[in-house]
This record gives sequence, structure tokens and C-alpha cells, in this order.
Amino acid sequence: MNDIKPTADELADNGELKRTSEESSTIESLRKEWGIYRAANAVVVNINHWPLARTVMNLNELSQIVHAANIKWWQDIQTGQPIKRNKGELLALIHSEISEALEGERKDLMDDKLPHRKMAEVELVDAIIRILDYAAGFGYDLQGAFDEKMAFNAQREDHKHEARRIAGGKQF
Repeated sequence: MNDIKPTADELADNGELKRTSEESSTIESLRKEWGIYRAANAVVVNINHWPLARTVMNLNELSQIVHAANIKWWQDIQTGQPIKRNKGELLALIHSEISEALEGERKDLMDDKLPHRKMAEVELVDAIIRILDYAAGFGYDLQGAFDEKMAFNAQREDHKHEARRIAGGKQF
């Protein structure tokens, strides 16, 4: 897979990827709160805590939880040391989940791993998981961007019914 290594500037003295103390503290507290811990170079998640995710939290908090649960994908499989992930590769993987959702819709398929659920539903969740993991891994402020984009879209003339009805208006 991806064997791109972090540059010397991206590593702390101990060889781990640099994180602000706030990022490290947030990740560590979420790991404890959600029962996520390391065991023999693996990450273990206590799934009994996951229903708590249904409480109200913002996208950044959810992103940190998903990233903590997926931290194994950000580590070298031989050493457990952090690796630098390729943004293009990760975005392509997000895209692949959306393509799988489209295939599920086109063929009205049920999911092969969760057969009681529609394939599109599960693949959309896979895309969300990948997006949240990506955002936390690269330090994006999804909640701030979400709030700003929703406010912006609410004021857009080209999103109003009147503008969409005219010739050349947005149809979808």
C-alpha cells in the first residue's frame, strides 16, 4: 500500500508525527472515553461504548472518534510507527465508496456484509467514515466549514426555486 514516510520536519524527536498538545489531548481523552486502546500494535475498540455516539456531538468530535478507531491505518503495519498518508489515495478511496453506493442503487442490492441493510446505505456510511478519518488525520475543521457552508448556501440566489425555474437554472 502506502510506504510514504514523514519528512524529518513532520516528526517529533521520538519519531512520531507531530501533533499539537490540544490534538494529542483530545485524541487521548477520546480513546479513554470510548474504550479505544492499543494492544500488541493493534487498536482495540470497546464496541459497548459506540451507542453513545448517538448523543449530540459536532463533526470535529465525531471525526476524532473515527480517527482514533482507525488509527491502525495511519501506522506502519510492521513497526506500529506513524506513516504519512497520501491524500490523493485517501480521496480516491472515499470516491470508491460513493461509486459502490451508486452500484447498490443502480441494482437495488443489499449489502454483502450487513445483509439486512441496503448496499447504498452501508457504502454511504463507509464514505462518511473515510471522510471523518481523513479530516481528523489532516486537522480539518469540518464543523466550522459545515456551519459556514450551510449559512452560505441558505443565502445563495441560485439555490432558490425562482432561480432554478428560469431557463438555464440549476436543475440538480
